[in-house]
Amino acid sequence: MKPIERVYEIIKYKHLSIRQFEIENGFGNGSIQSALKRNAALKDETLLKILKNYPEINPLWLFLGKGDMLIGNMNSKAEEPPIDYKKALSSFSEDEIMQYIIKNEAKFLGNEFYEMFVQLKYKQLREAELKEENEKLKKQLGTS
Repeated sequence: MKPIERVYEIIKYKHLSIRQFEIENGFGNGSIQSALKRNAALKDETLLKILKNYPEINPLWLFLGKGDMLIGNMNSKAEEPPIDYKKALSSFSEDEIMQYIIKNEAKFLGNEFYEMFVQLKYKQLREAELKEENEKLKKQLGTS
């Protein structure tokens, strides 16, 4: 699922028309509607604006499709042992770091490094999607 599809999930969750969503977020008339029709990629600035206007939305879900849509719905896995934060940062897995960021997201909002991190993760996901799409197109054309 692409970020534009997740944006549509937010619109449905908020019980808004697409136009109402555009107005609430200061987007141009028809910009989100057009992006939805084309299943187009959204600019990072667009996604960040949505996150600023809807702080309950999980940024990792919006950018990367990881976790739940709402921050409050993230399941705390009581059966998992707590993370030992005395370990060196390099010993944490990427999943452990992501879970910490998700759980403490409010501390990071407005931090330029956090925003750069989210943008980087989004770009990495987008790059992987484009590579996959490129391979599919190559197969359709009979080249490799």
